Amino acid sequence: MKILSAPNAFKGALDSFDAAQVIKEGLEKSKLNAEITLFPIADGGDGTMQVLVKYFDGEFVSCGVSDPVGRPVEADFGLIDIGRTAVIELASASGIRHLSAAELNPMLASSYGTGLLIKEALGHNVNHIIITLGGSATVDAGIGILSALGLKINDLDAPALGGQVLRQIKSVDTSLLNDEVRDVRFTLLCDVDNYLLGDKGAAAVFGPQKGATQSMVKELESGLSHFAEITKQEIGIDVTELKHGGAAGGCGAFLSAYLNAEIVDGSEYLFDKMQLDRHLQTADLVITAEGRIDEQTRHGKGPYALANRALASGVPTIALSGQIAPELDISDYPAFNSIIPIGNGPMPLDDAMHLTAKNLGRTATQIGQLLSLKDA
Repeated sequence: MKILSAPNAFKGALDSFDAAQVIKEGLEKSKLNAEITLFPIADGGDGTMQVLVKYFDGEFVSCGVSDPVGRPVEADFGLIDIGRTAVIELASASGIRHLSAAELNPMLASSYGTGLLIKEALGHNVNHIIITLGGSATVDAGIGILSALGLKINDLDAPALGGQVLRQIKSVDTSLLNDEVRDVRFTLLCDVDNYLLGDKGAAAVFGPQKGATQSMVKELESGLSHFAEITKQEIGIDVTELKHGGAAGGCGAFLSAYLNAEIVDGSEYLFDKMQLDRHLQTADLVITAEGRIDEQTRHGKGPYALANRALASGVPTIALSGQIAPELDISDYPAFNSIIPIGNGPMPLDDAMHLTAKNLGRTATQIGQLLSLKDA
């Protein structure tokens, strides 16, 4: 049997490379006779840069920038394709992981540090920049990034900071955008397909995850709508109809508009670049995994996108997860042949995180034992 070990990262516990190895080792402890290929995946969220850079034997570059609240922070970007493509993870400088629970506030959090990372990457003579949009702490519509690259807002010299300024925008001036920006191709990788506005938009869905109260959500929604109208007036682009436009607090929509960036499904982009279909041609089974499987899994997350690819190739998929939403109905996830929790009984979250590798490996061994029964 040929098995593709293709998990996503377990955020805060295992990266996708380690998870793929744990699944492989778990299967090898069983009685199953199998050839296991490691194929760690990502979808535009946390860990995507690492997957791309490691898979394509690139290099990481570290530099000092600013975190979401303006503190100095060391952040990385990657170089692949013989140094011609930079991979920048929004979460590296502007991620929610840099803030404590008490500091979460999308009215104040800025993506400016990511803009500084882009400027640093431009200095490496790249002609293509891939930006992964998952894991941000911001709902600032990317104005922090754009300010760092030279976009002028209201004729102010200071960089725009946080979602609180969106309603204050009266005009934008694109003439001072870094000249190098105009010569570089940008690709935005998204792990969600939400539009910018509405009940499933950037403010309503992701604002509370980043610390927004209900009153903040309303103000952010109003601010995003206002900036969308300004953008339509100033450069003639309607960003409200862009699929993925709500990613990273509106970064998807506005970076697409002001940087002429292509905005794509992160999973599908990576699967094409990493030639997933070639691996599926020889696979008998895919085992994928991630920290939680819920409604959002069907809307841009790597494991389900992978399962759909596998289904199209006639390959079954087993999904493993640290947590499965209580309301989940497996019939709503037809691309998964089985969804299996890896937990070994009720336990505090910290304990579950600590035991992720052990639980994942044990579950993989049990799967191998079950699969071996057909040859018994």
